[in-house]
Amino acid sequence: MTCIRLRHGPWHWPLLFLILSAACVGARAELEEDGQLWLGLTTIGRWPAGTPAQPSRLRYWLEGQVRFDDDASRHQQHILRPGLGYDLNPRLAVWAGYAWIGTDPLRSRSFGEHRPWQQLTWAPAQTLAGFALSSRSRLEERLVEDSGDTGWRLRQLFRGQRPLHGPWSLVLQDEVFVNFNDTDAGAAAGFDQNRLFAGFAWQFAPAARAEVGYLNQFIGRPARDDRMHHVLSLGIVLTP
Repeated sequence: MTCIRLRHGPWHWPLLFLILSAACVGARAELEEDGQLWLGLTTIGRWPAGTPAQPSRLRYWLEGQVRFDDDASRHQQHILRPGLGYDLNPRLAVWAGYAWIGTDPLRSRSFGEHRPWQQLTWAPAQTLAGFALSSRSRLEERLVEDSGDTGWRLRQLFRGQRPLHGPWSLVLQDEVFVNFNDTDAGAAAGFDQNRLFAGFAWQFAPAARAEVGYLNQFIGRPARDDRMHHVLSLGIVLTP
């Protein structure tokens, strides 16, 4: 019997997290699958800007997304997510904001969702196998229109980015979603979904990069077959 032993360190738990996430994705064999296209634009900056020696601790976040389903042939969802943040130290920040989500499912009626959110972002000084590491812990309160209750959901993301050549980097990340409660809108307490991404970042300007790659979205549905989306993800990130 072969035993794999991980060296203890501050980042052994993200590796365990990725292993457990992969186990959740492979737990059930019955799947509905679809090809999708996700486009996004995110601006993360400081206001006021401050100086290089003493940058402002106040941050802002403005994100927009458009998603296409049914083999990327139809508009399925759009998201607008603004927020404000504050640096507790150069590597740790707290955030709060609001998101509006409009969804047009393929086989059911359209609906809107109001989603206040709070999050903690962390970028430790340590690297792992040449990857610069970061994490994002986000709590969402989901208020779906025509639903009588609020869904509480935790999203935990780990990300690694490793320089390759010139402006290019390799990006690997995983994000797991967990519902805290059942809701009238159909959410079930427990594991909700997992998003695993692998791709490349291109730093085409000092404060702008493009990220493109493959995102695997696995959605657990206790009462029906699970879903898996094969997503071409393309995003622009601005950091003025």
